[in-house]
Amino acid sequence: MNNNKELEKLKAQKQEKLQLITQEKESLISQLKSQIDYLKSDLMAYKDDEQEEQNYLNEIETLEALGGETVDKHMQEIRKLRRNQAKIAYKLDSVASAKLEDIQKSAFKMAQKQVAYEEQEKRS
Repeated sequence: MNNNKELEKLKAQKQEKLQLITQEKESLISQLKSQIDYLKSDLMAYKDDEQEEQNYLNEIETLEALGGETVDKHMQEIRKLRRNQAKIAYKLDSVASAKLEDIQKSAFKMAQKQVAYEEQEKRS
């Protein structure tokens, strides 16, 4: 009788350990899947960047075949466009920040009015 209880206890302990191991394994598998997805995403971004770079190189080679001056003009145009993009991004960020600040101020004023109204209602 005592042996049966001990055997059952050992079986239960084994079952618990097996369940913990299974949970840990599933957790590790989930983490690995997440890492694999992240790496796949990184690889796709890298391939996109690589393709974009290759497109630029092909375009530059084509332009070089047309003449060196054209390449210089093209590179200047690219630099100019990038500067303009940076300026636009900065302006958009500034405008967005200002708008967000305006919205926050308006929300604060509305909350103050609401509190004042509620206090007035309590007094009435």
